[in-house]
Amino acid sequence: MTIKQIMVVDPSINEPEIAAINNIAQRSPLRISIHFPALYEDQTISLSKQNTAGVIIMGSQASVHNKLPWQQTLQDLILDMDKVSIPVLGLCYGHQLLAHVYGGKVAYLWDGEKKRGVTEVNIAAHSLWGAARSGTLAYSHMEGVVDCPPGFEVVASSAMTAIEGIAGQNKPIWGFQPHLEATQGFLKPHEMDQDFDNALGFNILDHFLKFCAG
Repeated sequence: MTIKQIMVVDPSINEPEIAAINNIAQRSPLRISIHFPALYEDQTISLSKQNTAGVIIMGSQASVHNKLPWQQTLQDLILDMDKVSIPVLGLCYGHQLLAHVYGGKVAYLWDGEKKRGVTEVNIAAHSLWGAARSGTLAYSHMEGVVDCPPGFEVVASSAMTAIEGIAGQNKPIWGFQPHLEATQGFLKPHEMDQDFDNALGFNILDHFLKFCAG
């Protein structure tokens, strides 16, 4: 019997986001496999594709424009999952990578200054999570999606970033610039000491995980 899994890819180039990964593992109805392509071997990704029910690509200090070898591995992963309609969720860097792969534009925001904190995000109604809603989400980035890729729609925005979230119009693919997975253990290493209720982020993450589990 084949046991399905959620593939969690952490492309961190400094330290892995253990707290965030643990949070995803605790919330997931399926077991997860964990991959660190920028820090360690990226071969584990190709070895895990066969039993994958969904993919989450997390944040990174890298830019989608760096053209590093492991980034090509992630692009291949996205396109391979697309061929068999496996759901993919991109968070922060993962969101930017999805836009980049499908023909959108990723560029520096705020003159290239990195900003971090929490912001109010407005999320449109969608079949994955239901009614439109707003809430506070954590962010930490200097680049962002400035042109939505063809075949996608903008599903989230804020006063500071026009494209906070995208969704495939005919593909089970979603990207969010904010960190839906953020816990307090995630915030502190990113110099964000705010206490905030991440109910909105966790709710969307839970809907994606349940969607992958069928």
